[in-house]
Order: sequence, then C-alpha cells, then structure tokens
Amino acid sequence: MSSEPESHAVEAGIAILGQSPGHFEAALAHLGEARFGRRPAPDDWSPLEVLRHVRASDLIVASRIWNWLTRPDGVHLGLDERKYGDLLARAGLSATDQVRAFTLRRRELVGLLSGLSNQEWTSPVRTDFGEVSILRLVGGIASHEQEHLRQLAGAVDANDTAIRGFQP
Repeated sequence: MSSEPESHAVEAGIAILGQSPGHFEAALAHLGEARFGRRPAPDDWSPLEVLRHVRASDLIVASRIWNWLTRPDGVHLGLDERKYGDLLARAGLSATDQVRAFTLRRRELVGLLSGLSNQEWTSPVRTDFGEVSILRLVGGIASHEQEHLRQLAGAVDANDTAIRGFQP
C-alpha cells in the first residue's frame, strides 16, 4: 500500500461526510417531525429510519477510526448496524435531536480526518474482516451514505406526493 493517499480521494471522502448531515437537516426542515417519521410506503424506510441507519453505520465506522488512532495494535471488531439502529431508536431522541447529534459527531469526525497524516490515512487498520486503511473506511462509508442520501431524497419526494395527493 502506498504511503501517500491520493488527495482527491481524501478530499472527496471528507466532503461527502461533511455534507451528509445537511441533507438530513434540510429534509427535516422541509417535512417537519411528523412527516420525517412517516414511511412513504409500507416497505420503504421513512427519512427517520434512513437517518437512524446512517447514524448507526457512522457510529461503527467512526469508532473504528478513533479506536485505531488510540490503539493501532488492536483488532477493531465489526458490529451490527441494525442492532445499533435499534438501540438508537430505544434512546428516544426526537428527529431534531437525532439530526443534531449526527451533525455534531460528524463535524468532530471531519475535523479529525482533516488533520490526519498520510501515514494515518494509509496504515492498515486490523479488523475482524481483514486489514483496511482509514482511507478505505472513509471511502466505504461515503459511498454507503450516498446510496442512503438518494433513498432519503426519494422518501422526501414520496412524502411530498402523498401530502399533495391527500383529499380529506
């Protein structure tokens, strides 16, 4: 593995991670709390469920990064994001508070990532599924979030359509 990451990959990953919370803030502001929690169709996720899933994934990946930076010799275990999501739901935070929590945690992660050295970006992080660099972890979570941001946009559009089509 090269000792110097490609700067465009680093910048792109950081940019995506930095922008993701804003999409949830905008969706919540547009829909309001009640509609943010409404599924557009029985088998589709609500914007709140998308947020919860993205937050759960973020908690897992971000903790791997923080843990590796404090203990590079350890093995950083994978966790089940669905169980994390269930625990986040049990915490009982409003959608507004969940967006705020995600925004603050993400701002902190982006700040940390922005100051990493080339060696930190490219050194292997040992996980239970093999070795991976922080650059690859960030690329993976950024790609994952882009997929779910498209899902969020679809849920917002579907909620708008359902409201416009409602006839009392």
